[in-house]
Amino acid sequence: MAVPLDAVRAIHNAFRKDLAAMDAAANAAVRQGGSLDPVLNRYKLFNEVLVWHAAAKKMPCFRP
Repeated sequence: MAVPLDAVRAIHNAFRKDLAAMDAAANAAVRQGGSLDPVLNRYKLFNEVLVWHAAAKKMPCFRP
């Protein structure tokens, strides 16, 4: 049976996987002389999501 914490774990794992993919894409772009624009756009979105995450951590998860 799935519980809410399973979703949290899945989302965190997805972000870790995406961060690794961004790192690999940035390394490939630098080594092959490609453009970093797509990687930077993904990074900006990733950073925005992290800001939302930080703001949400300050809010209560469960109502009393």
